[in-house]
Amino acid sequence: MTAKELVDILKTVKDVTIYTARAPLGAKLPYGVLTFGSTSNFLADDRVSEIIKAQSLELYTVRKDLTTEAAVEKVLNDNCIPWQSDEADDDGEQFYLKIYNFI
Repeated sequence: MTAKELVDILKTVKDVTIYTARAPLGAKLPYGVLTFGSTSNFLADDRVSEIIKAQSLELYTVRKDLTTEAAVEKVLNDNCIPWQSDEADDDGEQFYLKIYNFI
């Protein structure tokens, strides 16, 4: 799946704005930031056979929002995108962060 296809799928989540790389200052919650990290390439015959890029969605909400999380997870599951998640509550930052890692 290409990055554009993933962005297009994630943009179907109701009431969540999706950004790539970073959100602009003052972005209204909830929003998601799609990030592209390191690679974990598949090697064969002394060369890279398949490029595998780590991708994740950082979902920012005011507080833990089960409804928004369920909407994101439904879109991911409906589009057969395998994922794992982690979360953090940082009172100093005044937002709740849920990270979906795509595997």
